Amino acid sequence: MATVSFTIPNAWGRCLYDILSPIKEQLDGIWHFDDLQAWENIDDELFEEDTLSSADFFDRIETHTYYIVSGQFRLYPMGQDDMLLEVRITDSVYVDIFSENKDILSHICQVVHTETNAGGPIRL
Repeated sequence: MATVSFTIPNAWGRCLYDILSPIKEQLDGIWHFDDLQAWENIDDELFEEDTLSSADFFDRIETHTYYIVSGQFRLYPMGQDDMLLEVRITDSVYVDIFSENKDILSHICQVVHTETNAGGPIRL
C-alpha cells in the first residue's frame, strides 16, 4: 500500500474537504471512522456516527468548520470489503493517506503540492 504524508494547520477549518474534494467523484462508498477526536465549531462532535455514505461525508466536511485532533477515516467501495483509501490524522497536524490506488494518491499529491507552492497552509 502506498502512502503520502504531509502536515496541515493546527487550526479550525475544512482541511479534509480541501484535500479530498478534487477527487470526491472517485471516492464513492462508505466511510468508517475510528479513534476520532473531531469537533464542529459549535462544540459538537463532527461525526456522531461510525459510518457515513460518501455523499453525507462530503456534505459534512464541506459545510462545517471543524477541528480534528486525531482520527482514522477509511473508505470502502459499496459492496466491497477491500479498503480504497485511509486518511489518518494525528496530533492535529500530521496526515498520512494510504491507498492501493496510485491514481487517487497522485491526485492528492497534486492538490497538496499546488497548495504548498501557492504558499498555502498544507505542507509536504
